[in-house]
Amino acid sequence: MNLRKTNPKLTVEEYFAIEREAPFKSEYHEGEMIGMAGNSEAHYRIGNNVHLEFGQQLRGKTCQPYHEVSVRVTEANYYYADLAVACPPKFVEREGLAHLTNPAVVVEVLSDSTAARDRVEKWDQYRQLLSLQEYLLVSQKEPHVLQCTRQPGGGWLQLDVLGLAASCALPCLGVTLPLALIYAGVDFKTPASEGH
Repeated sequence: MNLRKTNPKLTVEEYFAIEREAPFKSEYHEGEMIGMAGNSEAHYRIGNNVHLEFGQQLRGKTCQPYHEVSVRVTEANYYYADLAVACPPKFVEREGLAHLTNPAVVVEVLSDSTAARDRVEKWDQYRQLLSLQEYLLVSQKEPHVLQCTRQPGGGWLQLDVLGLAASCALPCLGVTLPLALIYAGVDFKTPASEGH
């Protein structure tokens, strides 16, 4: 669940000061802090599976995967991506916190409480990053990935990748993610509880 504050808008410096000391992570959207709730077991498993697969296929390359990393889109927007890959990574450090500035791929694992925000607000923000080539929205409920790929003219192609026999090809990284590996160990019969 997203924990939106209704307090007056915060400066980015105030956000950093709170975030550095907070017991849980919060995102920052144009003066508003959005607290991140806990994740379901399926969410953690899917995120770990994707991170491990990226790590294996990118070993020895300049591209690096990061799990639950802060991404700076603009000075007014900082988001935690479930997973991001950058080639090579560039970080900016503010008030002792590091923020990735050049993701080539961003992966968000959907839950009931975050799906609308991942599909609209965060997607609108992430695609402003010229470095971004792929945005993957991964369902917890079924083997389904919505793959958004930047096209040469600047538009985006959306492709539904369905079923455990399917794969997501990511030419920008030279990586292929089989859905069977993304969802290894996930029990679709057990409903995913609310989470980030």
